[in-house]
Amino acid sequence: MPIPFAPQDVAALLPAGARVYIQAGIAQPSNLLEALRAEGGGDQHFVTACFPGINEFALQQLGPRTRSTVFYASRSLASGLASGQVAQLPLHQSQIGPYFVGEARPEVLLIQVCPPDAHGECSLGGGADFVPLLLDQARLVIAEVNEQLARVADGPSVPWSRLTHVCHTSRPMPQFEDPAVDEISAIVARRAAELVEDGDCVQAGIGNLPTALLAHLGTRRRLGVHSGIVGDALAQLIDAGVVTGEHKPAGHPRAVTAYLAGTSRTYALAERGGVAVRTPAFTHDAAVMAQIDHFVSLGAALEVDLLGQVNAEHLAGRAISGCGGFVDFVRGSRLSRGGRAIVMLQSTNRDRTQSRIQVSLAPGTPVTCARTDVDIMVTEHGVARLRHLSVQARAERLIEIADPAFREDLARQWEALQRR
Repeated sequence: MPIPFAPQDVAALLPAGARVYIQAGIAQPSNLLEALRAEGGGDQHFVTACFPGINEFALQQLGPRTRSTVFYASRSLASGLASGQVAQLPLHQSQIGPYFVGEARPEVLLIQVCPPDAHGECSLGGGADFVPLLLDQARLVIAEVNEQLARVADGPSVPWSRLTHVCHTSRPMPQFEDPAVDEISAIVARRAAELVEDGDCVQAGIGNLPTALLAHLGTRRRLGVHSGIVGDALAQLIDAGVVTGEHKPAGHPRAVTAYLAGTSRTYALAERGGVAVRTPAFTHDAAVMAQIDHFVSLGAALEVDLLGQVNAEHLAGRAISGCGGFVDFVRGSRLSRGGRAIVMLQSTNRDRTQSRIQVSLAPGTPVTCARTDVDIMVTEHGVARLRHLSVQARAERLIEIADPAFREDLARQWEALQRR
C-alpha cells in the first residue's frame, strides 16, 4: 500500500540523480512542484510534456543543479532554455512515448490522481498523458491525490496499490476560458469552417483560430471528434448534440481526446462520459486516424513559405511552442478516406506591416510541417488547395491568398529566386 507523506517532504523521496517524469496537462502535480521549488532541489533530471499556456511552471526554479527536458518551449522556460538548464527535444507528440524506451525511461513519476473508487482505481483526470505507458518502468510513483480533480468516466486510471507514496490535497481544477477572437481570425475561421461537412470527424486545438472555427460548426450534423485537446468550444458542440460520432469506426468513442483544458463545463462533460480520454499513443497515431473516414485536422500556423513549409513554433525569432501533434494530425488526415488537413493563418502580423506568407522562412526558423505534407491553406483572403500541385503552382496559389499589399513583392521575389 502507498506510504503517506506531506507535500513539503517530497524532495526527500527523490533519489539523487534520478530521472523524474512530471505529468503534464491539467493534472500536473502543482503542489509537489511548488514544494520542490521551496526546497531548492537536488541533482535530478526532470522530464515533462508541459504545454504552453497550460503548464507554466518554471522548471529551472526547481534548483540550480537540476536539469529538465521538455518537448515544448514557453515563456516561463525561456531563461532555462537560454542557460541550457532546460533542453527542448523537437519530437512529434506521437514520438514522445517511444522516446522513453531504453535509457530515457524514468525512475520516478510525479503525478496527480483522483481518490480511489470502489474498485481501488484512481482516475488520472483530464490528462492521462504518458503515465499509463511509464507505470511499468518507474520504481517510485509519487502521487498528489486531489479530491477535486475531475473523475473522467471513460479514461485511464492507476491502481491505488501501484502508488508508492501519496499526499492528499483539495484544490480546484484550473480554468481555461476560450480566447477572445479578433476580427481577422473570425474571417479566417469562417472560411475554414466552410470546408467542414456534415459527418466529418474533426480535430482542433484550443488557440484563437481553432476556437473561432468551432464557433461556426453549430449548424453541422453527425460530427465526430478525435483530438489532442478538448476545451469549452468543442465541449459546447458535444453538449449541443452536433457531435454524435455515428460515422466513426466501431470501438472509437464519439468524442475522444488526450487532454482536457477548459472550464467546469468541459470537466463536467468528461465526468459524465461525454468525452473519452485516451493516451497520445491512441489519439496521435496516424494509423488510428487512417481508420476514420473524412477525418479533418484543423491546425493553425504562424508562417508559411511559398514552398508550402509551415512554421507553427517560432514567432519573431523566438520559440513559443513545439512540434506537438501538428504533423501527426496532418498525416492522419491525409491517410483518411476523404480526409483533409486544413491549416489556418492570418496573412499578416497584427499591425499588418509584415506578411506571414514568406518567399522563404527566415534562417533558423523550424519547419514544423514539411511541404510534402501540406494540404489546404486558409487565410482571410481565400483558400489554397495545395495537394498535388507543382512547386510553381503552389507558390502562385499561396500568393493569391496573401495580403494584397504584399502580393506583388512576393511574386517578384519568387521569380527572382527561380532565376538563380
